Amino acid sequence: IVLSIHQPRFRIFEMFDSVTVMSDGHIIYHGPSDNCVPYFNNVGYECAAFNNPADFILDVVTGEERMRGEADVDTADAEERRKKMAEVLTRLTTAYNSSSMAQEAERHFASEESGPQQSSEHENLNFGAGWLRQGSVCSGR
Repeated sequence: IVLSIHQPRFRIFEMFDSVTVMSDGHIIYHGPSDNCVPYFNNVGYECAAFNNPADFILDVVTGEERMRGEADVDTADAEERRKKMAEVLTRLTTAYNSSSMAQEAERHFASEESGPQQSSEHENLNFGAGWLRQGSVCSGR
């Protein structure tokens, strides 16, 4: 199931099995949701106690969250802000691409290129609601 939720509440975020975080078309995290905050902590971004992980991740991706030890930069100037965002994106993309998660995802997606491989246990799945009803429930909020 693919679902895009912009800044979910914490209770919703903790129900996700897997999270993919993208910025400007680049994957900067793909992995278990419960590993997301520790991953960004290892990259240099520390989530404050009691902060919503989804808010924290959005702040990192938009350049609002500073790395540990990074000086506060005035981002009122549009050109300065663009430069900072490019640096953040490069740093996060490089960190993800060199991670074991990226290599694992690459292997997983490469094995899926031949098409979905359905096992017999999934052939006769019957859902209580059709895809249209499921979609309307997911987007109803």
